[in-house]
Amino acid sequence: MKYVNLALALHHHQPVGNLPHILEECYQKCYLPILDAVERYPRLKFNLSYSGPLLRFFEQQHPEFLEKLKWLIACRQVELLATGFYEPILAEIEEDDRQGQLRLMIEWMDENLGVTPKGAWLSEGVWENSLAKTFRHAGLSYTIVRNERLLQAGVAESQLHGYHVTEYFGNVLRLFPRDPNLYRLIPYGEPDELMVYLRRMANRGLGLTLTFDDFAERWGVWPGSFERIQQSGAMEKLFAALNDAGDWLQLRTFSEVINDEPPQGRCYIPAGPSAELGMWSLPDESRQRFAWALGNIQQRHDANRFLPFFRAGSWGGFRARYFESNLMEKKGLWLKSHLSSLASEEKRRQAQDLLWQAQCNTAYWHGTSGGIYLPHLRQAIWDRLLAAQQIILQGDGEWKAEKHDFTADDQDDVLAYNNKLSFFVDPAYGGACFEFSLLDDKWNFANTLTRRPETDPSLAGDTGGTKNSAVPVDNYKRHLFQERFVNRHVTTEELRQGQFREGGDFIGSAYKFIGVIKRDGGLEIELERLGNYLANGVSQPVRLIKTYFWNREATEMTLRYKIKNESALPVNSCFATELNLCTVPSQDANGEVLVAGGKARSFEYAWYEDLTKEMQLRLSPGLGLSLATAEPASVWSYPINSQGEADGQAPLIRQGNCFLVGWPLTLRPGDDASFELKVRLDGV
Repeated sequence: MKYVNLALALHHHQPVGNLPHILEECYQKCYLPILDAVERYPRLKFNLSYSGPLLRFFEQQHPEFLEKLKWLIACRQVELLATGFYEPILAEIEEDDRQGQLRLMIEWMDENLGVTPKGAWLSEGVWENSLAKTFRHAGLSYTIVRNERLLQAGVAESQLHGYHVTEYFGNVLRLFPRDPNLYRLIPYGEPDELMVYLRRMANRGLGLTLTFDDFAERWGVWPGSFERIQQSGAMEKLFAALNDAGDWLQLRTFSEVINDEPPQGRCYIPAGPSAELGMWSLPDESRQRFAWALGNIQQRHDANRFLPFFRAGSWGGFRARYFESNLMEKKGLWLKSHLSSLASEEKRRQAQDLLWQAQCNTAYWHGTSGGIYLPHLRQAIWDRLLAAQQIILQGDGEWKAEKHDFTADDQDDVLAYNNKLSFFVDPAYGGACFEFSLLDDKWNFANTLTRRPETDPSLAGDTGGTKNSAVPVDNYKRHLFQERFVNRHVTTEELRQGQFREGGDFIGSAYKFIGVIKRDGGLEIELERLGNYLANGVSQPVRLIKTYFWNREATEMTLRYKIKNESALPVNSCFATELNLCTVPSQDANGEVLVAGGKARSFEYAWYEDLTKEMQLRLSPGLGLSLATAEPASVWSYPINSQGEADGQAPLIRQGNCFLVGWPLTLRPGDDASFELKVRLDGV
């Protein structure tokens, strides 16, 4: 009898720190309906994988779901695949972390579901050759890859069925290629069309095995999918058609296929992400050019001969594109380097688990939506990192400082920290502060997001796609304490739009690191730059000395500036320091700013306050800071809104607020002036 084998796989994932109501909505709209439907159709077999945060949600909120899953496993309708417990990109973490994440998942499945997984889900499809060894050492013998990967490795299209093997230093791993026709037809195509395709494959008389894999969220969570797949009954029709097909259609688990079939051959697939994900990792202009070229190829009548080989980008490209992603990753690496200093095995285990949680990939990148643009997901990563720091670097309360290339840009950063906070400065980038974290509050004031152009490559035309034009684009990194020379009459809207004349070359430029001094139990960081003030087309040299001083108790930081006019012409401007602050603690705590006379200002709107000496930022009860100046200063403030989705239709997301504190500056040749800003932590 002529037949075809069909292996169906679904991956279910929710990131660390996602909101409880979102998890529950996904459960009711997608995860539960899928499993209920599998139970109703006994001929169906699925290969399922779940990320650790989602499994713990089931464990705490819906243990009955796990009981149902356990029953289906016992009935051999479901085979489980493992992945890193907290859904890291395994190709991008070190081997000990890979094994730890996989071991945590395998042990959890054994303890809670009574099963040892045999295969692995490849998170976001990011491959690296050494993963063959990683998976085999973890006891996992197969994974799923896109068919284009095998084509890129030289496998003939006629051989894209069953499974192939690859190896790394003799560690053999089986690779199941996804069938692109199945992905096109399931779950959005008509069941009749699917059956025609499967029958055609069966009629070849070769007993082919075809693989389908997908994200479960595409079946009820993605925009419009609940209505199209669940409410319309499309999933029910699909499952009924598969269940009622005759013996010519065999539903299989991957282990069954491996037991019954030999491999099609050996291949070595290229490392990196899929073509689509790689495209999103590119800078916007490069992404537009890539999408334009891709569109040209797709118009060819023989496009399918060339498309599999047209790819660009890398997972590391997201760290280059989003420095915020790089900072989170490098924070985890820095803390890991101190992990061995812990004498207590229990504390080391706790800290290690927090660092693994912080490897959850979702907040580190951006594709069609979400990801790094969602403040609560970035906050969840920082929460785990700072909790780990509290355990690893407990200390005695004394300030510590080190020079270290933290950001891996071949330039030393200055890291100051104690058991209460972290204050990290980048001399090569404006002497700005790129981390300002309160350990007890698990809060990084520097956790904002620079506004970037995000072109949708799916809308690419002659010049690329549609940009998120509702949001201004920044030409600098939104760090803290960056110096500007601006017109005294500049408006908040001009600042928000980036449509003002910058009178200096200090922001983003290199400062000379003078040194770190411990004084009165506190810590002082001194920096200097000989830069330029630009007026009427003339560049005038100006020397700026910048000093951060934290007191012994780590409750107050004094920022001092000394500005000297070293030109033969006067300087008339407004000297300002820019603070970009994370001010989004939760969905139900909008906070406020109190200025002169107790007047309240909202974080949601732009505003200007003239000649004030003190300002209090209240983020939530017990979390805030105050800014005070010796001389009256002007304050401009506006929300930092972004729009991660490139169609321009998505709502704006507030990533934080910009505060520009400025003083009028008039210097004759050779004169100097000094300014001081005190930053006091409230609630510490």
